[in-house]
Amino acid sequence: TYGVFPDVVPFLTWARRKGIVTGIISNADERYGDGILPMLDLSEHLDFNVFARDVNAMKPDPRIFDAAIEKANVARSALHGADASSPLAPEDVLHVGNSFS
Repeated sequence: TYGVFPDVVPFLTWARRKGIVTGIISNADERYGDGILPMLDLSEHLDFNVFARDVNAMKPDPRIFDAAIEKANVARSALHGADASSPLAPEDVLHVGNSFS
């Protein structure tokens, strides 16, 4: 079964209020975005998704992370009017991973 930690939605809500763009990078296919994220009540809290199949690269391939930064910049511009001349760089990004315990 799928589940989220109890602090995930409050964190995403806080990030949205602060103007922080959030998204998912997944090696799963796009069905994850169509079915599982909505079931977990996460879709409305995320600004973008990047799935391995869409970019022909899986984590840890840098191409999937590059695609995420591109999507984050588009979302940042659309949502917050961010200046495209000062795009996000890898050092501006925070990655939060899974728990395998």
